[in-house]
Amino acid sequence: MSTIAPETSRFLAEQAKKAGLRFLDATVSGSVGPAKEAQLVIMVGGEKADYDEAKPLLDKLGKAAIYLGPNGAGTSAKLAINLLLGITVQGVSETLLFARSLGIETEQMLEIISQSAVGTPLIRGKAASILADDYPAAFALKHMAKDLRLAREAGVSTPLAESAQATYHQALEEGLGELDLMAILRHLQG
Repeated sequence: MSTIAPETSRFLAEQAKKAGLRFLDATVSGSVGPAKEAQLVIMVGGEKADYDEAKPLLDKLGKAAIYLGPNGAGTSAKLAINLLLGITVQGVSETLLFARSLGIETEQMLEIISQSAVGTPLIRGKAASILADDYPAAFALKHMAKDLRLAREAGVSTPLAESAQATYHQALEEGLGELDLMAILRHLQG
């Protein structure tokens, strides 16, 4: 259920098969809160028959267990969804900083975001941390930096992906890795 490179997942599946074992990559989207509430989204790669057998267990761990194809597909989907997460958090951070530079208070901008079409449970859930400039890790920035690196190694090279990967890497080098990924805001405000 770890976020690893798709090729690593395929390698582990092959090794498991050689040992007479079955292997699913079943990565999750969601952090500590959703895990405690069994609200994870589980992205599964492997043999369909193995998925079908494991699905009752996966259904107890999350709100959705989605079969995506052969081994590596689950980890591929996880890299893709975390790319969106990283870009979203960076985009919100840049929006808040831009709004501040124009005289709009962070609390006001968070209210606007929350009430608009781009408001998400993610951002509403991070609002208190943003306002307090306190980022206890629900999903550590170092893990986002790793996932963006893995996405790059898997072939993503779009402008936003490149920017996010570089920004999170810089924040990691700045020593923010143990904080929540929302600490990217602290990095960007310098």
